[in-house]
Amino acid sequence: MSETTQERSGWWPRLVARWRTGLWSWRLPPQRTIRLAVGWPLLLTPFLLFGQIVTPHPVWVVLLVALIAVYALGYLWIRSQVLTVTFTRQRQGTVLVAGDRLREDFALANRSGLPLQWAAFVDDSDLPGYAPGSVIACGPMGDYRWWQEAECARRGVFRLGPHRLEMGDPFGLFQAILDYPDFENVLIYPRVVQLPQVELPRGSADGHAPRRRSLTGQRAAASVRDYTPGDSMRLVHWPTSAHRGRLTVKELELEPSGDVWIVLDLNAAV
Repeated sequence: MSETTQERSGWWPRLVARWRTGLWSWRLPPQRTIRLAVGWPLLLTPFLLFGQIVTPHPVWVVLLVALIAVYALGYLWIRSQVLTVTFTRQRQGTVLVAGDRLREDFALANRSGLPLQWAAFVDDSDLPGYAPGSVIACGPMGDYRWWQEAECARRGVFRLGPHRLEMGDPFGLFQAILDYPDFENVLIYPRVVQLPQVELPRGSADGHAPRRRSLTGQRAAASVRDYTPGDSMRLVHWPTSAHRGRLTVKELELEPSGDVWIVLDLNAAV
């Protein structure tokens, strides 16, 4: 398909999108939009005008005025609320480990003089098993608060949010969307458990076998003996050798030693 054909085929969806959203969201703050949910009754307006011009009758006028009045009332209702309704969420606690309960507090405030017929809270968090979305209502100049809990079944980094609030007018003609793009990353640590007593392995090397250097410094000599070929000169005990007139070497104490392996389980599914 050529670019010219694509441009011709794409102008209609753009026009419809502008008609459904752009026109009704004029001069609204960012992240707050109003879209036309039901627009087909407006298509009757030209026919009502044509009927009044061709065959004047009070019925055409009544229908036309009623249609325009209902849409105007619905639009003013939803526009008033989209500017005065606020929504907040707050997580309780700081450090979370696997198995803990995560809790969030939610608050909706309606500072409009009109009642909020319904508001759908839609959440896009990816914490497993956590779905705080709900549908609520609120009176004029009122507040609505609730909380939601979920078990942190898995360790890892998860996201709380973003979320949005969807509202409608009493006639179901318009829909308002309040977007909250911010989100919070939550780190859930592995649970620390009490391990059973571990017996550390003890070494069995004698004083003649080669050994690794002690991590605690010089070891004490348990006794001395006569020098034999092959002994290290580092083990010569010079004061005793001078006293006896012959080389003597130190017999070192056995040092408890062994290998302990610590294996880190990085399986994200646990």
